[in-house]
Amino acid sequence: MSRLFLTLFLLMLLVVIGFGMNINGVAKYLFNGTLEALREQQMGGVISLLENEIRGLDAPQRQQRLADIQAMFRYEVSLLPIAEMELSASEQQRLRNGEFVNRSHDQAEFSYHPAHLPGMAWRLQLDYTLSEGDRDFLVGPLALVEKLLAAAPPAQWSAVVAENAQHFGIPIQLLTVQAVQENQLLDEKQLAQLQAGEIAMRFRHNNLEYAFKRLLDSDQVLQIGRIEVPWMLDNSIYFLVALLSMLLGTAIWLWLHPLWQDLRKLRQAADGFGQGNLATRIDISRFSFVKSILEAFNSMARRIEQLVTSHQTLTNAVSHELRTPVSRLRFSLEMLGSTHDETDRQRHLQAMNTDIDELEEMLAELLTYARMDRQGISLNKTPLVLGEWLEEQIHRNQQDCQAIRIHAEGVGLPTAPVTAMDARLMTHALRNLLQNACRYANQQIQVVFAYRDGKHELRVEDDGCGIPEKHHDSIFDPFTRVDASRDRRSGGYGLGLAIVRQVMHMHQGNVTVGHSPLGGAQFVLRW
Repeated sequence: MSRLFLTLFLLMLLVVIGFGMNINGVAKYLFNGTLEALREQQMGGVISLLENEIRGLDAPQRQQRLADIQAMFRYEVSLLPIAEMELSASEQQRLRNGEFVNRSHDQAEFSYHPAHLPGMAWRLQLDYTLSEGDRDFLVGPLALVEKLLAAAPPAQWSAVVAENAQHFGIPIQLLTVQAVQENQLLDEKQLAQLQAGEIAMRFRHNNLEYAFKRLLDSDQVLQIGRIEVPWMLDNSIYFLVALLSMLLGTAIWLWLHPLWQDLRKLRQAADGFGQGNLATRIDISRFSFVKSILEAFNSMARRIEQLVTSHQTLTNAVSHELRTPVSRLRFSLEMLGSTHDETDRQRHLQAMNTDIDELEEMLAELLTYARMDRQGISLNKTPLVLGEWLEEQIHRNQQDCQAIRIHAEGVGLPTAPVTAMDARLMTHALRNLLQNACRYANQQIQVVFAYRDGKHELRVEDDGCGIPEKHHDSIFDPFTRVDASRDRRSGGYGLGLAIVRQVMHMHQGNVTVGHSPLGGAQFVLRW
């Protein structure tokens, strides 16, 4: 679960960091066209004033006038040949075509505008980001306006302002100081700035809305504005927040989609499993966030399928195996009731006892297998000397093998007691293997118990007829007999090897069957 949310957190963090690192580029891409149009609109009047200042002057006079103009402005104002400007060929061509160009150099913003002189253009260094930048932007143009008004009588000021206002993309008009006060266009601090001859500015949403300048110590005030900022720029922060939200939403969707797909697979598999399709499994991607959950479902489904299959097999086999001894018991009972001869009665009673012993033995095997087939049963490993345990098992089983000789050998076994296995379960497994070997061996059985590289190996082989390779896998299934001609009296019940396999599973090991060098079968237990 922590990996799941850590992945989401890192994904969202990467989106936020990436957005923050590229926010200037994103803003430029979204608002560049609108911003350039606004700048062109605002700069039109400034360029018109500059053009009026140099019109009709020769080169030396023009250089002197440019020096005077630069003294009025708080940012760079220069008139340069277009060919000498640090612009691309396409940008230079735009200037020659009468268009303006904005360009950044060394984190400074420059605005280029074509001049009336052939091959020349104006270059103005600007700052559009700070409120003081707006004030600096206005100082020079207002000084040029005051210069124009100083050359005209006050009665013509309105006409001069109206003539130049057409070059500005924003409203410009004359007011009196009294009108500014009466209409409450400025607060007290701004009025004080106005009376002192400074530029007073009003802002809206951090954007300049109005600018006021008292002209030549008169009662006339030049009002610039209202400056209309395009709606998109005025609400740019909301656009950027919306874009970030969309990016985060997309990232979350990309994170959730594979998770949702995996959960849908889990739901479909659960539905199919609930409808009886026990072979249902989920294809798991190695990149899945819920890989452990899906693997747990597959493991559960596999185990349930095995249990149901085992139960069905066991049920069918038990009914088949019980049928014969029960039929013989019924037959013996009927014969016992129809005869009065004591010898026949004893013979039938003996047959009934034999059938009951057979049923009891089979039920014991069934209970043993069923108990081992359940999960959760724990091993009881106790310290014992492995060599002594092997000798004891060979001695016990030799009595049941009659003429068959059992040879035993220990290889690399520790001489001190070790907790290597559950002695009771391993005794049961070895007894089943030796009983099978005794049934089919001709003369000898070989048992080797070895310990190598931290692993135990118990090998039982005989010199009998062996087991065909096609039966090597199925022989460990319950109630499986290799030779169909053998009945339960000669071939057992087919549960012995199934029990051996269960014992090895409980020991986290395995059992395999193969061909013995002696000529018969070879069973190898490893754990």
